[in-house]
This record gives sequence, structure tokens and C-alpha cells, in this order.
Amino acid sequence: MSITLGADAKVEADETLTASLSNLTVPTVDASNIDITDDATVTITNDDAATLAIDDVSVTEGDDGTAALAFTVTLTGEVDQSVSVDFATADSTATTAGNDYVANSGTITFDGTDGETEAISVSANGDNTEEFNELLKVVLSNISAGGLNVSLSDATGIGTINDDDATDPGVTLSAGGIDSTSSDPIAVTVTFTEAVTGFTLTDVTLTGGTGSNLVTTDSITFTFDLSADADGTLTAAVAADAVDDLFGNGNTVSNTLTIVSDQTAPTGFTVSIDQAVITATNDDALSFTFAGAEVGTTYRYTITDEAAGSTTEASGTISTATDQITGVDVSSLTDGTLTLSVTLEDALGNVSTAQTDEVEMDRTGPTGFTVAFDPTAYDASNSNNVGFVISGGEADATYAYTISSSGGGDDLTGTGTMTSSDLTLTGLDGTGLGDGTLTLSVVLTDANNNVGGTQTATATKLTIPTATTDATTDITFNSATLNATVNAQGASMTVTFELADNDQFTDATTLTAAESPVTGATDVAVTAEAANLDFETTYFARVIVNNGTGGDIVGNTVSFTTEAVTEPTLTDLTGTVEEDGTLALSQAQFVGAFTLISGDPLNTVRISTLPSNGTLQVSGTTLSAGDVIDAPDLDGLAYVPNADYNGEDSFTWNAEGVGTFAASDANYTITVTPVNDAPTIAAISDREGEPDTPISGIVVSIGDVDGDLDGLTVSASSDNIIVIDQTLISFAGTGGDRTMTLTPANDGEAEITVTVSDGELTASTTFTLTVVSGEVIQPFIPNLFSPNDDGVNDTWEILNVELYDSFRIVAFDPDTKTVVYELSSGDAIEYWDGNLNGVPVEDGPYSYVMIFSQNGNTERVQGTVNLRRSLNR
Repeated sequence: MSITLGADAKVEADETLTASLSNLTVPTVDASNIDITDDATVTITNDDAATLAIDDVSVTEGDDGTAALAFTVTLTGEVDQSVSVDFATADSTATTAGNDYVANSGTITFDGTDGETEAISVSANGDNTEEFNELLKVVLSNISAGGLNVSLSDATGIGTINDDDATDPGVTLSAGGIDSTSSDPIAVTVTFTEAVTGFTLTDVTLTGGTGSNLVTTDSITFTFDLSADADGTLTAAVAADAVDDLFGNGNTVSNTLTIVSDQTAPTGFTVSIDQAVITATNDDALSFTFAGAEVGTTYRYTITDEAAGSTTEASGTISTATDQITGVDVSSLTDGTLTLSVTLEDALGNVSTAQTDEVEMDRTGPTGFTVAFDPTAYDASNSNNVGFVISGGEADATYAYTISSSGGGDDLTGTGTMTSSDLTLTGLDGTGLGDGTLTLSVVLTDANNNVGGTQTATATKLTIPTATTDATTDITFNSATLNATVNAQGASMTVTFELADNDQFTDATTLTAAESPVTGATDVAVTAEAANLDFETTYFARVIVNNGTGGDIVGNTVSFTTEAVTEPTLTDLTGTVEEDGTLALSQAQFVGAFTLISGDPLNTVRISTLPSNGTLQVSGTTLSAGDVIDAPDLDGLAYVPNADYNGEDSFTWNAEGVGTFAASDANYTITVTPVNDAPTIAAISDREGEPDTPISGIVVSIGDVDGDLDGLTVSASSDNIIVIDQTLISFAGTGGDRTMTLTPANDGEAEITVTVSDGELTASTTFTLTVVSGEVIQPFIPNLFSPNDDGVNDTWEILNVELYDSFRIVAFDPDTKTVVYELSSGDAIEYWDGNLNGVPVEDGPYSYVMIFSQNGNTERVQGTVNLRRSLNR
């Protein structure tokens, strides 16, 4: 069956039709037996499409109000029902926030006619702002066409808002100041009201100078350096339309910048200080005078001292070329050279080179000088030649001096002029000055009449000898040293002492001083030794000075008392005692070694130091250092030497009779004579053994406090000669350790007595020997082991060692004799693992020796064990 369809371009939904059969005719068959009721449905699929598109538009914004952007949306293609689409504005360079346009959105609907259009209007806001053209968008979305094939061929419309503003940029020129006194370039600023393009220095009209170094960071503000060609007026300006703003608007004409350039400072003037010197009378009135100064300029001056660097400064205006500046106060500055420095500055600020002058300021009298008498002591020999020295003074200064005495008399005065900083003046007659302290006062006045401080010095004048009896020294019970100080005041004087037991010096003894005669004019210490004095007696002494003409000068009287005699004199004692004996000391011994001039008897004895090799005892009680023993108890005093000690020993002692011990200790020396001591022998433990089997290595320890151990003899005896007789006992060795070997003959028990003898005395010890027959179990010693950690035969395991009373096994390298393994009874049993100190030894044969004991029997075996970590080689 064939169906012919009609074609069209309309967008529509798919359509259906039905094909039915009827009027069936079958010539040979009954038609009622054939079912033709099943209809056929035919679907006509729509293959047409339609599109929507929005156009682009523009509008001029205007200065105020709004201007409409009229967008058109066009339907292309026929649709058999209505079609709708949403729209909305969107920012681009134009923004609603910038008030460039009014946002709009909504839905437009089409009837479905091909070529049908709908309008969308967007309002652009007018303004007077010069700006670039701006863009906004209208966006289509969400087509509603009942599911028909309608799409967006251009979903975005661009709206252009054309700016219609045109403001010419203004321009202003400025500089830091309107005048210039520097040869450096002047910084000029060119400021536009908005950004411009293409501005260069050629756009600036200059007179009297040259521009350079044009710089900008924002195309609005520009700077350049303007250098003057010479003193005079400089101008700068920018003509109209020299540059354009970003919208092509030319600039307006600028102001004219005018600058006066004056780079010449005042010259040709001098200054001079009017005073020849500044003193204390004019230090507040210094003045100075100009010559050739430029009228109308400003002067500035400083006055500086050279010592402290302090400054006085001021300024003013020049009214005449020869102005004088007066009343300058420099009193705060330091004496020395003052330096005046003056500059002139013209009206444009040009500052001249400083002009200077100097003047000395001296307001201080001479200081820092010293005076001194030379010499500093006067007597009858030189009081007519007084002199003094001035040191560190000032040349050309005037000096004035006065010399007076504390003893009165006529003062010495005088004046003169210093020819240098030091002066020595001699030959002044001081005989009219009284004895005493002389005082020199000196004042210096410098050439500027500055008076310095007064300096003083002192000296002594003594023409009468002096004698002072000083305290007596070195006083003992029968002697003393007499002392005095004398001054002969330039003469020669005999010096003696008077000594008596009364202050009237009746029956006095005269002693000549060891230093007599005394000469010169200085104090001299003199002495005399007084001997054979009585103890506990008061004596009186005085010094006497005589010039040989009968004129004695008697010193003051001093007294002293000789000491009481309470300190005894001791003599050393000696004694002898035999070794290990006791030395009895007695009161009579100590009384015989004790002497006291007063005749008082011995009262107590003090043990100062103890003997080194013994003890001191009183009636059996041991003494300590510092113990004091009453005289009667000395008969119970004894010295006990240390056991077996012989030689010399000692202790020190002291004693008193009336409470005062001697100044030095006395010695008690004891000789301990030697005696023969019996030797000693250490106990020997019991032994067990078998017949005919030697028991060797038995240590016999002997000793003798008298020494010579090699001279001792050792012997042994047996109480059972059936078991062992003394012929089967032997000894070896020398000194204090001997060794004994026993060779039993039969089973049984015997007491063995070992005796040591020094030839006179003996010592013995006894032990028991038990002899029992028996066989020794032999050890099993492998001759091969393989320490390769395979768990089989990894150690050299020796069997039966735990059965022995004692044993020792040593394995060693047969070539180097280095011991590689050692095990003894008492050690924790650890068999050899093939290492030495944790380091594996080389494979190969190693020798061994084993000594073992059982039931008193000792045997020795030796052999070779092979170490093979790999049994394949």
C-alpha cells in the first residue's frame, strides 16, 4: 500500500493517520473466515525548525535624562503555536552600579509567524562625564515552544552607549620656589587635569634655561629639571593644544612660570676683631668691624674657643660697608685662641665664604704651679741661706713671696719677675726667723694683670738640739734596750743614757749610746744595751745630749720593769729498752732535766708529741698528745715499743714549775735494741691421696719479723711412717712461700707436722693426710668440632669434668702459643664455640692440656682438637 504525504515548512508536532481494510473478496474461500479488522497507524515525523535572534544596537547617551537602546528579536520559521522567551540585561563595561543604564528583564511572546519581531527597550542614563564608549548586554534564555524545535541562533544582544562629552584638559606649571640661588637644576612640575598622551619637553616653551629629565608615573603629573643659562629670569609655559587627552581633546594654555636666578654670593669683604687681647675686664664687650660689606645683606657670626669647642653666635643686617658689631659677650668661652667666623647672605639666600679673625683671651692668673723650700730643714749651719723653688709657673709673670715662722721673728718678703716657667731663689737670710715651722706663700700675677692663686710650702727651722727618750724595748728578766731620738741641729753631740732604780737617778749608771757622737740636723735614733739587771725590778732611764761645752740637754724620763723568771730551762733525756720490753721512766729523770732560776721545783710535765713506734702509759693508761702529768705520777710513766719493733724512737715534752712552760719542747730519745723472734708458719689444710701418687704444690707459708726468710729451714715429720715417712716428704722454693710434695706409701691416716726454724727458735703446724686407693675416671675429650651454627657439634664439649674434685683445661695455638680457651673448676661451664674474645679463630688444629684431680689423685692429659667449620674441606 502507498500513501502520498503533503510537504510544508511549518514547525509542528508529529502527526498520525490510520489505514483500514474492507470489502475482502476471495473467490475460492469463504471471506468470513479471514480477519481484516487490524488497522495500520502511520506517524508523520516533523522535520522543520525555527530560530530566535536578537540584534546589536547603539545610542548616544546625552548630558541628562535617558536614551533608549531599542533591541529587536526576530522569529525565523513558521511555528504552529505561540513561542515565548525570557530576556535580562547584564553588565559589561557599562554597569548599573555606575548608573550607566537601567536594568530590565521580562518575557516576550511570538504568535508563530515566520519573520515576526518583538522589541526590547533598555534606558541609557545621560551624564557630562568624559569617558569611553560603554557596552551592556541583553541575554535571551528559556524558550517555551511546547517542545517544538525552536532554538536561539543569537542569544546575546550588545548595546553600545556612545559618549558625547568633550572637556579640554587644563595644565599648570609650578616649582618649589620662585627664586633660585643654586647652580643645581630647578625641579619643575607640570600638572594636567587628566591623563594626556604624547607630552614631551618640546611641548614646553622655555626662556633663559634648558629642560631635561622629563618623568611621569601617571600621564597626569610630569616633572623635569630646569637649568638656568645665567643669572636672570627664566620662564616656562605650555601652549594650547600641545597634547590631547585620551579622547582627543587638546589642552588649554598653561600659566607662565617665572623664576629669578641669582647664583652669586657676596664677596670682597673682611672682618677684624677690635681688641688686641680679651681679659676679664672686657670679655663681655668684644667687638669687630667689617670692611667692604654688601649693604642689605644678613651677617651671621660664630666665635669659637679652641679648648672646649664652645661657640657664641648671632646675626643681623648690614647697614654700611664698615659696620661695627659691638657688645659681644664671650665670657662663657674658654681662655685661649678665639676664632671669629662671619658670613654674608644676600636677599636671594646666596651665602658668602666665611671670613675669619682670631684673638687671644686670657682671664686666668697663673695656676698649676708649685712652690717648695730648698732645703726643707734649717739649723744653725744654714739658716742664713734660705731658698725656694717655683715650678710650672708662667714666664714674664711677677712673683711676690712671704716667709714666716711659727716661732715668730721677722718675716722675709720680696718680689720679682719670672724669666721662664721655673725659678730658683736662694741666699735669703732667715736668721731673724724664730725656730719652728717656716711657711712660704707665693702669688703670681701674669702680664695681663691676672692674679693667680696662692701656693704654699713648709720647712722646719731648729737651731737648739732636741732629745727625746723613747720607750724601752727587748725587756727580759735581766736586760733591756734603751732608746732615744736626738737631733744635733747641725752640731756634734755626745749622747749618753742614765739608768737607775729610782726616778731621782741616785747612784745612776751611765751608758754611752752606740751611735754617739751624733751630728747633722736630722732626727737620729740612738740605743744603748743595759745588762745584768735584776728580775722583777722597775728601772728609770733618760737620754742626755752634750755639746762638749757643758751645756746638757736632758730628755724625758721613761720607766720599765724587768720580767719575772717563770720559764724553766729543759735538757733532753735518753733511754734504752729491749725489743718488746717496757722502759720505765721516773720523776727523778725529769727533775734532773728541769731548771728554774727562782728555785721552784718541777710541778707538771706535758707530753707534746707521742712516739712514732710505741706508746706512753701512766700506770697502764695510754697517754695522748697534750696530756699533763703531775710530778709524783711520773714514777708510773712507761714507754712500750710496738710489737717486734727495734730502732730509735722519741717523743717531746715540756714542763713548768710555777705555771709557765718552757719556750721550747725537750726531746726524750729511746733506743729499742733488737732481740730474736721466733719464726711463724701458716696452717696447712688436710690432704687426701692414693698410695704412690705424689701430692705436690702444697704451699707452706712462713715468716719472721726479723727478716731473712731465705735463712729459714723447713722440715716435716709423720706420726705414721707406714702411711708416709719423712723421707717421702720434700720441700722446694725460697723466701716466705715454700712448696711441699707428699708421696704416700700406703692407705691410712697420718698427722704431718711441718716445722720452720731460724736456727734458734722454731714454729710448727700439723695437718692430717688421708690415703685411699682408687681409680680416676678419664675425661672424654673430642678431637673435632664444627662451630657453624648448624646445631650439631657446634662446641667442644668435654664430658665428665663435673665429676672431678678440681680440673683445668687450656687450649692454645700450637704455633703462637696463644691461649684460645680456658676452663677451670669453679667456673660456669661454657664450652669453646670457636671464638676468642667474640672473634672467630681460624680453622685448624689446636693443642690442649687438661689437669684433673679425683679422690686426691691428679692426672694430666694433652692432645689436639681440630676446628672445622665446614666438614667438606
